[in-house]
Amino acid sequence: MIEYDTYLLNKLKKIKFKPQGVVGDIPFMWAKDMEIAHEYELPNNVLSREEVRVICQDLNEPVLKSYLVVMAWGAQGRGPGGKKSVQNAWKHRDQIERKISLLREKQLSRKESYDLFCKSNSIPGLGPAYFTKLLYFFGRDKDMYIMDQWTTKPILLLTKQNLIKHTDQGPSHLNSGKNYEVFCKIIDDLKEHLGAKSGDEVEQKLFSVGSIKRQARGEFRQLVHDLWKQREPFPRYNERLIDQLLSSK
Repeated sequence: MIEYDTYLLNKLKKIKFKPQGVVGDIPFMWAKDMEIAHEYELPNNVLSREEVRVICQDLNEPVLKSYLVVMAWGAQGRGPGGKKSVQNAWKHRDQIERKISLLREKQLSRKESYDLFCKSNSIPGLGPAYFTKLLYFFGRDKDMYIMDQWTTKPILLLTKQNLIKHTDQGPSHLNSGKNYEVFCKIIDDLKEHLGAKSGDEVEQKLFSVGSIKRQARGEFRQLVHDLWKQREPFPRYNERLIDQLLSSK
């Protein structure tokens, strides 16, 4: 596959895995704060990752209700762009509903799933950090991982390769399904190196814990934060390397 930075990999191995637990916003309150007009009875409590997935996998739940639950869980609109990004995406909810329905109904590959939302298929206000949440929660298997800055930065630092088009704020809209497949393959590969039970566990371990409401960053998050600032420039992006990794076992 690819070689990893020994120092960072060993640090990751030593940190005990803690499930993510209950995070994000209360869906009912989040939709109100974001001024989203909807017809759904949204949960009035904060949800865990597994609780969100149960809602998204329930075919009796309206697609767009589940979508709002995911966005609340991810606290969309609380960062750069604010509620405007939430509202811009909601204006395209018919497209969102069609795309999510495809994720639910068809056994799409990870590349195909990502490509539903990128480049010419992109939806205003819904970047990779948020639409990959949809892939994770609505996909049939837990092997489409959430690709945001706190999962991509450690992978770039671990590999020392420019595999994901990136800014300081996170993965770029210029990525394609090929980049996403490489991202997921690396998480699958790290599962063996870390002795993790699943790629889902690896992704949560990479994500670590953020500094929410003055809470200190998790040990690995702090390490990634510091190393990212000190990093040497990555090699120039090379599409051939992406293709080589995709063809490797």
